[in-house]
Amino acid sequence: MTNDKAFKRLAISETGFVFDPATGFSYTVNSVGMDILNCFKNGLNEKDIIKYVVDNYEVTKEQAERDFETFLIRMQQYGIYDEEKSAKNNKSK
Repeated sequence: MTNDKAFKRLAISETGFVFDPATGFSYTVNSVGMDILNCFKNGLNEKDIIKYVVDNYEVTKEQAERDFETFLIRMQQYGIYDEEKSAKNNKSK
């Protein structure tokens, strides 16, 4: 399964509750995490998501990149994000 499909299957509430129907697991995220997940669901790539975070939150590009990387690591741990699939998708765009 591609990352796009994995992110699109997530149900995200307005309060930050995230449900993955494929696994039955649920998670909570803050407002930035909700925005990142919604950006992925809408097809934005990683570079554009970082730009979105910088443009919409009081954070430097460097801090946004570090925090984004930490977020992706957590998504990998949950089985939602696959770095290898992302690298392949980014090369084809």
